[in-house]
Amino acid sequence: MGSKLAVLRNGLLTLCLCAPVLPSAAQRLPDRTNRRPVPVSFRVAVDGWTRLESRTFADYRSGSGDDPDFTYSRLRLSLRPERVAPTTRIGFLFQPQVSFRQITGALPATGNVRRETIDFHQALLEGAFGDRWAWRAGRQELEYGGGRLIAASGWTYCGRAFDAGWGRFRSGTSRIDLFAGRLGQAANQANAPYLAGIYATLSPDSRHRSELYILSKTDRVSGNGVAVRTFGMRTERHAGDWSGTVELAGQIGRNAGKEIRAAAGYVEAGREIGGRLPMRVWGEFAFATGGDPANPRRYGTFDQMFPNNHFLYGIADVQGWRNMTDLCLRWRIRPNARGTVTLEGHRFRLADPRDFWYADNGAPNRNRTGKALRDPSGAAGTDIGREFDLYGSVRATDRVTVSGGIARFLPGRFVRSVNGGDSHPSTWIYTQTNYSF
Repeated sequence: MGSKLAVLRNGLLTLCLCAPVLPSAAQRLPDRTNRRPVPVSFRVAVDGWTRLESRTFADYRSGSGDDPDFTYSRLRLSLRPERVAPTTRIGFLFQPQVSFRQITGALPATGNVRRETIDFHQALLEGAFGDRWAWRAGRQELEYGGGRLIAASGWTYCGRAFDAGWGRFRSGTSRIDLFAGRLGQAANQANAPYLAGIYATLSPDSRHRSELYILSKTDRVSGNGVAVRTFGMRTERHAGDWSGTVELAGQIGRNAGKEIRAAAGYVEAGREIGGRLPMRVWGEFAFATGGDPANPRRYGTFDQMFPNNHFLYGIADVQGWRNMTDLCLRWRIRPNARGTVTLEGHRFRLADPRDFWYADNGAPNRNRTGKALRDPSGAAGTDIGREFDLYGSVRATDRVTVSGGIARFLPGRFVRSVNGGDSHPSTWIYTQTNYSF
């Protein structure tokens, strides 16, 4: 199996290396209807990244040896028509990728990992009818609302894509998207839940934007049926140097026979400050309901759907949008046109002390033996802890961007109580290089 992967990987790398020399000028293809040549050109692009990570005291225990190191990389080749005849409104996107991840130095409960995967990240047909209608069919990325509920998850080593159909109707400053399909590609994918939705957007001008959505997610987990319906709204406003965003979402449905009643939301406000050192300062309060898993009738934990939480609730990735509150302050500066530096702090609490503490991927955080962190009695309280992050990026060349950061998580009373009295601070650092041509 390893030799086959190596052959496929080398073939893809060969295509990538040859991509810059592929002809991009218009080729002459015969038109059998009127015997006139139709100009066609194709765009070939290659992009990828490599990231190194290291985490200390991942289980918050001093001297336990749980200090894992991570290596991730991804390489994608994209091929799509760039220009066709004016009467032709059908195109395609062909995007194979090679992804790699390696984890070393982890405890047995986590396990060391080395995996190389070759797959299609996107492979779709697309088209349009006039100026108002557009459609796509096949494996594709979906991204809405800043990535809080539906995102391509570009941070993960393989990304996220759906095997779905998608359509859009546009009228003036409004548009309505409809989509339906199932999860086709995701990191650590164990199942393939179905997703369908309607997402409406109104943008009367560049300073106002409102969104309404209805989402449906169905899945079977360990033989139990899950059907979640999410109803929400999101609005953005800009006034001078100030800006703000508000989003509220509610959920109903059934989870293993239990009635779902859950909600989540956030409020964000900030200001752009000009001058010799341009900067942005903003704050955010986010919440998501939780519930007692032992309740036989009601399920109250918010389902975060398919998000990209990495830059939302701390870059250490210890917190997801489930059973939580997060008070966050951020400060971002632009030393020059090519780089940014961001400093931020988070204060995490549980919404329901009887529920689990959920990580960025939506799964419960676990201790060194693999046990999920939870106090069924609620006596451990709600104090998860604090996190402080410093990260930035610089565009070294037009084709290469280098980024890096450090996060320090300081566990609170809840972690100490459910982790055998241990609450040693954990540090996570990373460096990443992105490239494209």
